[in-house]
Amino acid sequence: MNEVASCLVGTKIPLGIAPVGSGNGLASNLGVPRNLRRALKIIKGRHIVEIDAGSINDNYFFNNTGVGFDASIIKNYESSERRTLIGYLKACYTLLWSYFTSKVRVAQFDS
Repeated sequence: MNEVASCLVGTKIPLGIAPVGSGNGLASNLGVPRNLRRALKIIKGRHIVEIDAGSINDNYFFNNTGVGFDASIIKNYESSERRTLIGYLKACYTLLWSYFTSKVRVAQFDS
């Protein structure tokens, strides 16, 4: 969705969203029903809403973006077997656990 929507920025071409993936955050925030038949009916009826687009280093985003902790969670989640809420929570737990159990060596300077 992000790749296609990025190409449409600045045009009058509407983007139809059919929420069939695992995330669907933007569709959810826009009130697009998860039922494919109902979502397609909205697209066919040309119900158009304009939204803002964010941009970082010439890369657009339309719902949210992250560059640190949350990006690591998504990386763990995408490699998981379960693309469900449980899988997402497991990815969060795994990342948090890795922070708590990792040891970092730091230089100690005499004052």
